[in-house]
Amino acid sequence: MQSGTSEEGVWWLPRRPEERVQGTLTVGASGTLKLLLRGHLEGLAWDPHGVILGETGGGRLASLHQCTVIRDRYFVGVGVILCDYESPLGFYGAHYESPEAVRFTRVRASMPALLDWLVPNDAIEPKYGADGGLFHVGCRNGPLDAEAQVGNFHVVLSASGPEAVSWGGHEMILRQHGRVDLSAPEPISLHHWLQLLRTLQNLLSFGLGRPVDIDGMAGELAPDNDQPGPQRVTIISARLPNTLRHHDPTLLGIPLFTYPDVGHSFESIVRGWFENADVVQPSHDLYFALYHGPFLGDETEFLNLAQALETFHRRLFSGKYMDDDVFQRTIVHAMLTALPDCTPQDLRQALGGRLKFLNSYSLKKRLINLFSELECYPAYFRDRVAKRLATQLTNARNYLTHYDDRNRTAYRIGPPLPLLSWFMRTTLELHLLKLLGFDSEMLGAVFERHGRYSNFSMRVNSLCRGYAEAEND
Repeated sequence: MQSGTSEEGVWWLPRRPEERVQGTLTVGASGTLKLLLRGHLEGLAWDPHGVILGETGGGRLASLHQCTVIRDRYFVGVGVILCDYESPLGFYGAHYESPEAVRFTRVRASMPALLDWLVPNDAIEPKYGADGGLFHVGCRNGPLDAEAQVGNFHVVLSASGPEAVSWGGHEMILRQHGRVDLSAPEPISLHHWLQLLRTLQNLLSFGLGRPVDIDGMAGELAPDNDQPGPQRVTIISARLPNTLRHHDPTLLGIPLFTYPDVGHSFESIVRGWFENADVVQPSHDLYFALYHGPFLGDETEFLNLAQALETFHRRLFSGKYMDDDVFQRTIVHAMLTALPDCTPQDLRQALGGRLKFLNSYSLKKRLINLFSELECYPAYFRDRVAKRLATQLTNARNYLTHYDDRNRTAYRIGPPLPLLSWFMRTTLELHLLKLLGFDSEMLGAVFERHGRYSNFSMRVNSLCRGYAEAEND
């Protein structure tokens, strides 16, 4: 069902199939399912999964999960009750009485923007014919699919053939579709499939430079003894956590990379992204929050990127001065033992809780390490400028989060937040590309192609000159 479409049906609770109520199911603009019933379903509040089952006028089975009552309206004059329900998850084609029952061996999803990643605009070859003849509008040529094996999962990204539509005596090729096909040898839960789709969304959005949304999904069950072929279930709505939605349609960045750039190593790149997804997922979430639209304030963008970089370093590089056990037995024990006898017990416990974190690198040291790991930055920057830049980034973060008045002056005289954010975003993206296996040649192509990287050397050199002049003054 597309957003705004409605369908009539009859609805009931799994435990009370005899008590059926007429109602209308509508897909809201945000993907939330809205069910308007001309009656009331008693007992929904006692169902931990909030399941409502139904059958549409066309005979299709339907299941709505996590349903909540929004409002009840009782019209005294006519004795009619109208009840509004909302659900973030629904299915056509089967009755599921619990989330554990929703298991598929295959999931297919439609991603319109995927086509732009598989075959970028520079591969489009418009062709026009004479009056009354065939003409193509934006028909893309080139590679139209990509496959990868990730553990037990098989991933296929494909672009379907163009659709032909007759109009005014002409036949027009209007569009092609981008689709994702995920399959596994054994049925797995829908929650697991959604996590896989979310991880794949993040990879494609990262490469494309803008959100890659899902506008339709279907699950497939393995055939059983009663059915010769696989049973297909349409997933009406399934809101993914932190799904990239409601972005500004004008937010069309220049891609970091597309399939033609990485086709020779596509499988290894997909594997690398999935293998590290659990580790760097919080950094992904903070980074991809920037894709929601261009209206984030400078402070919000800066704080997101600072937290993303700190989390990235913590999860991939740890960052400890010494072994934690040794630190606790020696340093922490010695410092707590040295406290005077008059120290209150609650203060002693508070200090013990804080001291254990002293073994972890500070944000400043983590930033210096992340800058120094990138050979894209010139040696002078890594040896001398990185430390000063990390200091100013830390001062700005501390001022914005702790509102420490001691950092006010350093915050105001330092580089503007957009420039600081540019360095953090660039650093995070370059580390993510390295994590995907991008070598120096592939990174060089990114620098030549991407608008934000085209002035990379100019910005870095400008910052280096500014710090050098400040040292000489």
